[in-house]
Amino acid sequence: MSSSPKNGATFPLLIENNSNIELIDDLVAWISDDRSALNEQLEGVGAILFRGFPLADADDFDAFAAAFDYAPFTYEDSLSNAVRINFTERVFTANEAPKEVDIYLHHEMAQTPVSPSRLFFYCKTAAETG
Repeated sequence: MSSSPKNGATFPLLIENNSNIELIDDLVAWISDDRSALNEQLEGVGAILFRGFPLADADDFDAFAAAFDYAPFTYEDSLSNAVRINFTERVFTANEAPKEVDIYLHHEMAQTPVSPSRLFFYCKTAAETG
């Protein structure tokens, strides 16, 4: 794996799949083995961007997030009333508004009375522009 320097000005910390991990099981094993170092880096920088890893669907993303061994936090746990689609217990859509609706900069869980200590985001389909 390659990562940006922990004490540098880079935000978020970028970790790319330079080892060519091709299977979700190998990714989960790597995270499990390096969990302490990843958590230390997260604490130092505040956010990590993982790029190029084998995450094909919600089940893969769920396994990826679970590998960090944080306490589970389901959408139901948030007590939010926003419309979302659950794909797995811990993976749900961020927003179901039509794509014509502008969504301004916001705190992802600002309207929930309970929020997790960490959030994971997954880009299933990147925008063609912007």
